[in-house]
Parts: sequence; C-alpha cells; structure tokens
Amino acid sequence: MRHIRGLRQGTNAAMDWQGQNLCDRVAMVIIYAFAAVGFVIGFITQQLSHSIYSILAGTAIACLACLPDWPIYNRNPLPFQPVPDNVPHCTPSIRVSLGPDENRQ
Repeated sequence: MRHIRGLRQGTNAAMDWQGQNLCDRVAMVIIYAFAAVGFVIGFITQQLSHSIYSILAGTAIACLACLPDWPIYNRNPLPFQPVPDNVPHCTPSIRVSLGPDENRQ
C-alpha cells in the first residue's frame, strides 16, 4: 500500500474534460475493434469462446489504457481563479455539544 501512495503523490490525479472525452473514445475504439476481430475469428473457427476471449482481451487492454491517469489525458487543465487576500477565512459559528457533561460549569 505504501508503494501505491508513493506513486500517487508524484502525479496530478485530475483528468480534464478533453482527456475524459479522449479516454472514452480510446476505450470504445479498442473494445469495438477487438469485438469485430473476435466475431470474425469466432465465425471462422465456429467457436464462441474465441469471440469472448477476444472481447475480454480488448476490455483488459482498454482498462490498461484508460484507468490510470496518464499525462496524455491532462493536456488541457482548467484554470482556477486564485483566492483573493481580502477574503476572510471561514470559521465555524456553531458549537457542537459532545454530551451533557460539557454543558455543566
């Protein structure tokens, strides 16, 4: 678990909108291509299992291509406005009571 946290600390885990669209298209192209090839192979060999294995392989490759937050999917980050200095910081105005003993003096 420490290794995963170490990998995540060095990356910016924020996929932008264009990156999400690209990721969706890449996944669909990979899955549809493997489905078409699997259909042809399954039709030629008359084995449904060949078609299913092809679709599963395409899904696995699409997962490897799209599930990690690759830098290619974050080429157009959204610009956020900086916080002005004259804005007061929010402080809670409601006090939460933890129990009846806290209200006694």
